[in-house]
Amino acid sequence: MRRRRLFALLLLVTYLPACHSWRADTTMPQELIGTNHPNKIRVVRIDGTNQVLHHALIRSDTLWGIMPEPPIALSDVQAVQTRQDDAGKLLLLTGGIVAGFFLVVGTMTPPVP
Repeated sequence: MRRRRLFALLLLVTYLPACHSWRADTTMPQELIGTNHPNKIRVVRIDGTNQVLHHALIRSDTLWGIMPEPPIALSDVQAVQTRQDDAGKLLLLTGGIVAGFFLVVGTMTPPVP
């Protein structure tokens, strides 16, 4: 029974990334990086592949991220997406984790005779 509870708690924690989503940004990469300075951006290349760049910057006509991420020529960029938090999902998930915690703790304590 204890393994089930641990497994359930582990599943709840693994849903935390679901509180974020990638949203397309309509500005040019130069403007986005110059004004917002996002920690992560996802670049959609012309061939349809995605690449996440951490702490991206632009040097001449190339997008660079922290190594080992390969640089991307601006001419190969179809779209740039930024990671956005979703407060509603975060609150719902946090409420579920708290309720699950109290449910687990409530079933673990022996009944008082």
